[in-house]
Amino acid sequence: MSATTKVNVVPSAAGSNNQLPNVPNLDAAFSLSGVNDFNSAAINSYLNFRDYLGIVSLRGTPDSNLSYQITYAAHSITQSFRPDNDGELIFQGVASNASHADADNTLQGDLTYRNGHHTLGTGFYLGEYHVRAGDTSLVFPVDTSGNQTSGTPEPPHGTQPARPREPDPPVRRNRHLPVLLRPPLHRPEHPALLFGEDR
Repeated sequence: MSATTKVNVVPSAAGSNNQLPNVPNLDAAFSLSGVNDFNSAAINSYLNFRDYLGIVSLRGTPDSNLSYQITYAAHSITQSFRPDNDGELIFQGVASNASHADADNTLQGDLTYRNGHHTLGTGFYLGEYHVRAGDTSLVFPVDTSGNQTSGTPEPPHGTQPARPREPDPPVRRNRHLPVLLRPPLHRPEHPALLFGEDR
């Protein structure tokens, strides 16, 4: 902007759609109405990830003794598991749509004044944080012994489809809440995805 005032802009975006690996030719663990032959190699479930970050910073030195900086940052992370309902139900007995979203807006600034051998500094920090999580599932009815009684899946008894929930934000937080989504049991083992690292 000028010799004494500068603006820095840092945009960042990342995303991936991950199809989970399958083990072929597994025996069906459950019976699904209307589906007679389903090869476990054809399961088409996804774990999707999105990460967006934007930073704008204003720095200035009005004179040789005074300097300041004001920075605004917005960060959004989402992770979602989208199942192949038929495949997950036949081999796992449950098909769950799971999602997590973590978003924050922060504003911080500092002011420094130098007078000879003395330096006076002050600053501020404001943050707004939102965390949302949701899960909806389909399962097979079973009897008291755990045996499947119907090939038609339904939501678990005594539950309602989950709605996104937003808890009260903590007073101070400089770290995203960790979220761990593990692969279904019929997948070969591979590292679980974890996000929540410091920016």
